[in-house]
Amino acid sequence: ATHLRSAGRPEPAVYFYTGNEGPIEEFANNALFVNALAERHGALAAFCEHRYYGQSLPFGPRASFTRQGMGLLSVEQALADYAAILPRLKARYGLPDSSPTVAFGGSYGGMLAAWWRYKYPALVDAAVAASAPIPLPLGAAAKPGFYEAVGDDLRSADPSCPHRVRAAMGEIVSLLRSGDEGGSGHSRLETVLHLCPGQLARRGAGAHLLAWAR
Repeated sequence: ATHLRSAGRPEPAVYFYTGNEGPIEEFANNALFVNALAERHGALAAFCEHRYYGQSLPFGPRASFTRQGMGLLSVEQALADYAAILPRLKARYGLPDSSPTVAFGGSYGGMLAAWWRYKYPALVDAAVAASAPIPLPLGAAAKPGFYEAVGDDLRSADPSCPHRVRAAMGEIVSLLRSGDEGGSGHSRLETVLHLCPGQLARRGAGAHLLAWAR
């Protein structure tokens, strides 16, 4: 493999994905570009799960989510986790401490990547913070709002696109309602969207589908 060289250093880099709100497998399976970049540059790709998500439950599946157990769920604690894991990761794979580290993340994970670089500059050399709404936790209103910004992007590509998207969303809602009332809406959606048969009959599946489409 070709090692990533930074400031004349031959050490391979660590591409560290700062996991966000969900099981780490979901992000690893949807951020394949991190693996692709790591392969191209001879870097080590690592995906770290956020505490209190997936299998990373400090007090088990029940006690972790009690009032007392939730006290250790914070951004600061998550960043400290990543900082504690990184040197152990390097040692496990035989990388020197001087190997550069690039943090990757998207959305909340992007915010974590940027904050990790800011809070731990001695550990993190750079961060790729994709779609990271960093001002929002500070109380700043998004200008424009998320859906307004998406609408503007669609409109710039094709003036008729926002109307088509609204019509498609309306059609999805109608088909979901039809299926909930015993009609053929669920099977129609499963066919069009290539879903497994019976998938939309599961509790909460329709709401999840709408959230995914949005």
